Amino acid sequence: PGESQGGIAVTLRHRLHRVLYVPLDDRPYNQKAPRLLAQMVDYEMIVPPAEMLGCFRNPGKPDEIADWTRTHCESGVDCCILSLDMLAYGGLVASCSPGTRTQLALERLNLLAELRESCPEASIYGFSTIMRLGSTTVSDEAAQYVSPLRQYSILAGDIGESGSGSASRRLAAIQREIPAAVLGEYLAVRKRNHEVNLSLLHDLHARHLDFLVYAQDA
Repeated sequence: PGESQGGIAVTLRHRLHRVLYVPLDDRPYNQKAPRLLAQMVDYEMIVPPAEMLGCFRNPGKPDEIADWTRTHCESGVDCCILSLDMLAYGGLVASCSPGTRTQLALERLNLLAELRESCPEASIYGFSTIMRLGSTTVSDEAAQYVSPLRQYSILAGDIGESGSGSASRRLAAIQREIPAAVLGEYLAVRKRNHEVNLSLLHDLHARHLDFLVYAQDA
């Protein structure tokens, strides 16, 4: 439509931008706040149904969200903003647990290449979380060792940089405080997440992603 302003015909061109958004989890500032921001600038933001996102220690459903994402991309979107932790593991808390094997997480993220092929004109933005030192715990036993695990990680980093003998002795003392199963699980999760985050750099290089953000969990 057009309208006249001071004798000059002005053509009003307005198109609603359509954004597909996969949040990190179901918390309001991850799910509802972005939709309110989108409304402020007249963008249509589509978000997976709440039942797919899980709740706290109950992980989301990455495979269902992937199918949902494929379906909506095929119907046309301008932009995808994707929590890669939700797509790989089922959310933030799930990214700190051993419930997802490395290979499964990597296979789930093949979705990025699929989206690039099916929606070549859409912008695809992804964000992933670097795991905190004192991990979010998923069991009462592990909850007792959050502080020692954090100290273990800090000292292990110090030793890697300086090779300090005193740091090595402190590390050995802390390691004796932590059950082998708890420490092994913690290190395995960190190793898995590191491998997955490295794989995302390859997706960025291959242009499956237009932009990638690594956020540090505090």
